[in-house]
Amino acid sequence: EPQPENVYYGVNIQNPVITKIEEVVAGSDRVCINGQLINKEERELRSGKILLTIDVTDKTSTVSCKMFLDKQKYEEVDGKLKKDTYILVQGRPQIDAYSNELTIMVNNICKGEKPPERMDNSEQKRVELHLHTQMSAMDGVSSASDIINQAIKWGHKAVAITDHGVVQSFPDAIHLMTGKFSKLVKKEKGYPTTQEIIDAAPIKILYGVE
Repeated sequence: EPQPENVYYGVNIQNPVITKIEEVVAGSDRVCINGQLINKEERELRSGKILLTIDVTDKTSTVSCKMFLDKQKYEEVDGKLKKDTYILVQGRPQIDAYSNELTIMVNNICKGEKPPERMDNSEQKRVELHLHTQMSAMDGVSSASDIINQAIKWGHKAVAITDHGVVQSFPDAIHLMTGKFSKLVKKEKGYPTTQEIIDAAPIKILYGVE
């Protein structure tokens, strides 16, 4: 039967009970997860069918979800499953014989909902004084600019960069500050100095090292 537009594969998932991916175990009954599609791969089998594998994350964990489709169905489904979109996936979890990893064999896929963004609602904001960027090998994964933008979004007034014996994140931080907040400085003539921009910015960067 014709399905609603929110259905990408299978049938409409009604009244879904969402399970966190970290709580999904092999051998359990059908589960329903809500997460972000972060990767998609397809492989044509000898039978002529196409194995479509999508990786879905809900930030608690990530799981692969598999479907065996004929070519016509693959073309229909593949166009709807776009990277970085949020989807509802319903299926049976099991240990995949090929990858030997937990996998969800898909029954239905529908449009999902992006979870609300995490915010800092504290009246008195923290100031992070011990922070490693991606320049700290094996200890940090985020760039200085991403971290500073997040701190600004949360209303933090300052943030410290304390990488392991290196200062390579300092240029990234100062370039973000001068590029992002130069318009806050009003001057009748000439361009604002770096110090004038830093003084006008809503956040202070503390340059340190561990």
